[in-house]
Order: sequence, then C-alpha cells, then structure tokens
Amino acid sequence: MSFKWKTSLTITCIILVILIITHSFVFVTFSKMAIAYQEDLLVVRIDQLIDDIRKNPKMTIQTWQSELERNQYIRIIDRNGRIIFEKGVRFPKEWVKPELAQTGDEPLSYGKFDYKVPGAHIIFARKTIPGQVFGEQMLTFELYENADSVDKLISFIRNLLLIGSLGGIVIAAFASYLTAKITIRPIGAITWKVKRLDVENLHERIALPPSKDELREMAVTLNGLLERLEAGFDKQKQFIADASHELRTPLAIIEGHANLLRRWGKHKPDVLDESLDYMLKETERLRLLTDQLLQTITLESAHAGSENGETEPAPLGETLEAICSQAVFLNESVKLDLRLPPSELFAAIPQTELRHVLLNIISNAMKYTQDGGKVSVQAVQQGTYAEIVVEDNGIGIAEADMPYLFERFYRADKSRNRERGGSGLGLPIAKKIIDLFKGHIRIESKLGHGTRVTILLPLALRS
Repeated sequence: MSFKWKTSLTITCIILVILIITHSFVFVTFSKMAIAYQEDLLVVRIDQLIDDIRKNPKMTIQTWQSELERNQYIRIIDRNGRIIFEKGVRFPKEWVKPELAQTGDEPLSYGKFDYKVPGAHIIFARKTIPGQVFGEQMLTFELYENADSVDKLISFIRNLLLIGSLGGIVIAAFASYLTAKITIRPIGAITWKVKRLDVENLHERIALPPSKDELREMAVTLNGLLERLEAGFDKQKQFIADASHELRTPLAIIEGHANLLRRWGKHKPDVLDESLDYMLKETERLRLLTDQLLQTITLESAHAGSENGETEPAPLGETLEAICSQAVFLNESVKLDLRLPPSELFAAIPQTELRHVLLNIISNAMKYTQDGGKVSVQAVQQGTYAEIVVEDNGIGIAEADMPYLFERFYRADKSRNRERGGSGLGLPIAKKIIDLFKGHIRIESKLGHGTRVTILLPLALRS
C-alpha cells in the first residue's frame, strides 16, 4: 500500500472514530433528555390537576377528562390501593403495571418511570398528596403516556446521525485522499528527480518547494547530500587520475631500462648495473607510493581511532628521540637539535600514527635543508595540548604553493621532489591523521629562508 493511501486511510479512520464517539454521545444524550422532558411534562400536568381539583373537584375532573391527550391514561388511588377514578384515551389497561401503584400513609413527593411493554414505550409519573379530597385523607395521582411519538423522534434522530456519519465518512475519505495526494505530490517530484540521478548528472539539484516546511527541509538536506556525493566522486576521480599519473612515471622508467637491458645488457656490464640500479630505485618508489596510497584510502574510509574507542597514549619525548636518531642519517651534514620538556608528555594518539606524522615532517626538514644547515625540533606543553615545532633554515616554500601543500600529489618543486623521492602524499596523510585525532597543523615558510611546522596534539589524561 502506498504512503498516499496509508495517509488517506489513517485520516479517514480517525474521522470515523471521532464521528462514532460524537454521534453516540449526541444520540444517548438526546434520548435521555427527550424521555426526561416528557416525564417532566407529566409531572406538570399532575400538579395542574391536583391544584384544580382542590379548587373544584367535580368540574375539574370532568373538564380534565376531555383534556387528556391521545395515548394517555390517568387514575387516582386511595391509601388502600382502591382505584377511585381512572380514564384513558386509546390506552389499553394491559399497558398499566399494577405493581406500580403506590399506597401508604406518607406522601411521596414525586415518582417518574419509563418502561416498555409489547408494542409500546410507557412514560409514567406519580404524586401522592395528603388532604381531604373525595373524602380521602391520602390520594395518589398517576399519569401514564405512550411515548410512541418520542420513540419515533429518537429513531429519526438516530437515522439522521447514521446517515450523517456515512455521508461524513464518504466526504472525509474523499477529502483525505485529495489532501494526501496534494501533500505528497512534492515528495513524488523529489523521488522522480532522485531516481534519475547517477554519477553523470550529480551536478543537478532538486527544486526547492516554495513553502518553508518539512518538504523544503528534506529537499535542502538531499541537495546537501548530493553536493557531498558530487565532491566525493570528484575527489575520487581526481585521486585515480593523480595516482595513475604517479604510477605511470616509474613504470615508464622501469620499462625503458628493461628494453635497454634487452638490447645492450648482455654485452655491456656497465649498462646492466646502471639499469638495475634505476629499476631498483623506481621499484622502491612504487612500493612507497602504493603503501601511501593504501594508507590514504584507509584514512579516508575508516573513522576509527579516537572516535570508536580509547587509544593508548603515545609518549611524545620517547617517540621524538627515536625518530631524530634515525633522521640524522638522512643528511649527516645538517645539524639536528632536539629539545624536550623536563617531564614526559603523553599525546592522545596511537604511537604508530604519531611516528608516521613526526617522521614525515622531520624527514622533510632534513631533506630540504642544504648542507651545513640546521633543523630544530622542540616539544612543549600548551594548556591541554602538546605543541611540537619543527623548524629549518632550508630552501623554503614559495608563497604561491602554500595553499596547496595538503593536497594529494601536489609537489612545490617537482624536479627536486622527485630527486628526493617525494610522492606528494606525505603531508596530506600527516594532516589527515592529525585531524582524525582532533589536532592541528600549521606551516609557515618563506622561499629561501626555511620552514616552520607547528603541530598541536591533545594531551592524554593519565590516571
């Protein structure tokens, strides 16, 4: 069943329940009020009769006999239950219940009843009075009436309410269907638009409804999702293109030297050795590049680490000492200065990721600093963060290249970068790791004057 029909059926059922409850209440209330009204009329007639009899018994009884309405019956009973007077107009005596006769010495203020006999609904009112009327000290006046007209009115009201309920249900069903259809029409348009979208036309957007309601909010949300999907696909295509380009170069070099070996390698040992050296270097570049590509994809797809559970804190000083002891061999003519705080700092990041970030930053500083230059590494505590500053007086970075440093496969100086074995993935991976663990990285540089890299990592809470 479609959402439109479900909505229409739900609205119709709710209206049906409301009509049943409302009309049932109206019918029951009207029925009771109609019977009570007729009973009150009988009491008023009895009071009129008693008042008139006290003034002129004979004349009033004779006069009142002629004033009895159709389907009414009156009788007067003494204290012993003897009927002194009775008169009925089209009212069979079988309709009178003898057990209703009230006798006794004490006056009964009022009595009102209704009961049913075969073929009739009887309304009955009674009043017992003291006094000397007809030579009796206590008399009971009873007035009966066939409430056939009241029952017909009640039946008419019942049928009217029933017809009204059926008509109301039909109208409600039609109105709810139209309402659901009009309300859901924009959803159908949005669904049709989304079904047409694929990779080729992700640039298209859903038209926003003019009304500022939930449908507009849904369209805005879907447009935002489409924008993110489009950006993701664009990044994916760019990533594939960049990766293909980066892989093509070492493969071309390996292929060229393989062809060279096929022609000259068997007869020229120097060509063989040179080509094998180039092929091994490019193979190592391929291995490094594929490892970095795999790590990039892992960081893009996995949001684990600090978000999915607690991580084992990494000792910052210990990690820096280990990395610096390795980095000095990258360029032994560059002085590497390490300054650590007096007490160990623990960063809220796994040690493997911390080593990867720091090794990338420090090795870059060593590679791009000329012979005789200096690289300084300092770690201090800044509030709830550990601050690591890596500063060198190397070749620096041009101002035009600064905005693109964290883009994948971007290299500020492509020729020198290739000579030093760079792939353009080191800084993007480092920044991704730092962002994943809620840290910050900032790079300041001036061409020919060196580079300063500042890293902030949250400190771990140690018990």
